[in-house]
Parts: sequence; C-alpha cells; structure tokens
Amino acid sequence: MVEVTVTLQKGLFEVHPDRMERPPKTDMRLRDLVRILALRADINKTLYTRQAPLWPMPALLSSLSPLDWMEAFRIFDLNVWIGDGHFHNTLHNDPYDNFLCGIRGRKHLLLFPPEQTPNLYYAQRRDIQAFFAVSRGEYGRKDTGIISSNTAGVDMASLDLETFPLFARALESQTYCELGPGDILYLPRGHHHHVFSEPDPDEGSNLALNVWIHREQSLAEPPAVEDPINYRAPTLEQIHRSLSGSEAAASAESCAAP
Repeated sequence: MVEVTVTLQKGLFEVHPDRMERPPKTDMRLRDLVRILALRADINKTLYTRQAPLWPMPALLSSLSPLDWMEAFRIFDLNVWIGDGHFHNTLHNDPYDNFLCGIRGRKHLLLFPPEQTPNLYYAQRRDIQAFFAVSRGEYGRKDTGIISSNTAGVDMASLDLETFPLFARALESQTYCELGPGDILYLPRGHHHHVFSEPDPDEGSNLALNVWIHREQSLAEPPAVEDPINYRAPTLEQIHRSLSGSEAAASAESCAAP
C-alpha cells in the first residue's frame, strides 16, 4: 500500500503564512497505481505517490545495485516517486544530503543556495492534509499536528513579487537543472529546490528514486565486510548484501524442503 496524491490540478499546494494545505491523498496498492498509469486514460486527475519508502518493498529494494561510489553511503532513507508526470511540489529544503536519481521521464529543478533563505519567506506553518476514502465516500481536511518549517512561502509556478518583494534578490542566484533517465543530482542539505515533473513521452509516467544520506557518517571510514550493520544508518552495500543473503538462504531452504 502507498499513499497517492489525487488532485484536479497539477500538484496543488496552498502555502499560507500560518499553514500549508496539502492536496488530497488516498491509500492504494502500488500495482493498482501502476496499472492506472499504464492505461494512460484521461481521467482528469493527477496521480502521484510522493516519497514512498522502499523499506516495505523488499522485491524492489533487492533489485537495487548501487554504483561503486555509492556503496559506502550511510542511508537515512530510500524513497520512490511515481506519477503521471504532471505534479510539482513546493519550494523547500531537506535536512539530509540527497541524491535524486532519474529513471523515467524528466524533472526540472529550480535551485537556490542556502544563503538565500531570508529571501524565500520560510515560516513555521501548520500542516493541513486533505484526504478522501473512496470505499467510504469520505472527504475532508485535518490538521496533522505537525509544524512544518522547511517550506518557502513563494509559489514558483505563479510568482508574485508584489507580495514577496525580497524574492527578487533570490532570483539573481537561481540555477536550473534538468534531470533525465540515468541522471543523478546531488542536493546538499539546506539547498532549496522546486521540482516540476514531466512524463516519459512513450510510457506516460514519471519515476525517480531519492537517496537521503547521513553526510558525516558516509564520509567516515567505510565499514569492513564483517562489521555488524548499524540499522539506524546502514550502507547501501550492507542493505544489498543482506537482502541477497536472505534470498539465497530462502532459496536453499526451498530446495532442501521435501
């Protein structure tokens, strides 16, 4: 099961001075989302599963084969992002170093360095989540109780320099990046980014993986093969080796069964 954002508009987030209102989401089986996207039917909706953790998906997780230079990364989280390619999020920053990996479709990123924080109208905002449950016909909004502080007040899809005059200074240092299949973008923590997705012209969907890492632990001496796994910050190599070992043991056990 994954949480899927479903909205009539292309990634509608309403960022107000005191709150952030997220678009509606519902729970869906991953395979059902993939089937809907594969139909490429015009259902007048934008579908997107944001930041779906790979930990509950061992079949997908075990298929990852990290590049040599990534094996020693100490992992905070691994997430998959799947949608129809018409979603965009808010301008924000993350507290962890991020490696954004393009798999299908393209992503367009507007980037600002950390020193532009005062010009991007960050604030403490209540997190309001819209939701609906198809089976019960319920729709509503609820205060999650979370106070968000990593979202800028500026809407990059609809600039308003009269309301946000300081943002004109930030635009002087804005950079742009296009991420395609096979590309990896390194986003150091604290760097502001606004991501616009674009579907693959043949498949009609967008797919990406992001790897959040613990920077200081990743830069330390890599663990030896016999070192126990630190489950709060395992390396990609340890994750891959552990899953491969589990699969081998399960296969051997199956062969030995009468």
